[in-house]
Amino acid sequence: MKPHHDHGIICLCALRYCFGRRTYMPSLVTDYIKGNWQYFEKIDKDKFIEEVTDALKKHHSGLMIYKLGDKFDVEMYENFLKWMEEQEEKVTSETTKGTKNNEG
Repeated sequence: MKPHHDHGIICLCALRYCFGRRTYMPSLVTDYIKGNWQYFEKIDKDKFIEEVTDALKKHHSGLMIYKLGDKFDVEMYENFLKWMEEQEEKVTSETTKGTKNNEG
């Protein structure tokens, strides 16, 4: 079933809501995004990466009014960011392979 056209922005709002929460919500939302990654548009994926990158930079620089949470919360966001970047690298790699195969 195709997700609602606002699926990406709704998940982005949920992700932003999670920053600084010290509950189960951050892992619930990041797990949901991972499980539905293939349904998000490129613009949504890029925005997730941008938001988490920005939040981590602010957290580590002390610029955030609130922190991202406890140490394990920060590690979860770092792992989530790494996972998202790896997913995008796979797509780029597969696209490059496909282009090379079509040229040959």
